[in-house]
Amino acid sequence: MQTIRTLWAGCLAAVLLATVALAGPQDDFARAQELRERGDLTGAFELFRSAATHGHLDARVEMGRSYANGMGVPQDFAKAHVWYDIAVMNGSSGAIFGRRNAFKQLSDSEVAEATAQARLCIETNYLDCM
Repeated sequence: MQTIRTLWAGCLAAVLLATVALAGPQDDFARAQELRERGDLTGAFELFRSAATHGHLDARVEMGRSYANGMGVPQDFAKAHVWYDIAVMNGSSGAIFGRRNAFKQLSDSEVAEATAQARLCIETNYLDCM
């Protein structure tokens, strides 16, 4: 009986931890949207970054959008391309248009560098990412 209780407690703890892990990026994303609507673009950017680096796909698109439009950060089409590329590599069809627009602003070598940076971000689990 003690073994069953221990197993049950372990399962419950795992479910709770998974719920907390998923809630973090979603909460950051929702808060970032609120901040952006109120005009706090820098605060929104930081929360989008947090959500993006913790797996939130729409936040990755918003990172590209932030860089492409200079929202909370200086405009940077190479960084926009990186984040749009990350979003596309992770299944976002919504990022394709943004990536195409960023692509048009960059040289071939800048696109190659941005693509390499996107892969590095993914490979390092966003530890070595802008």
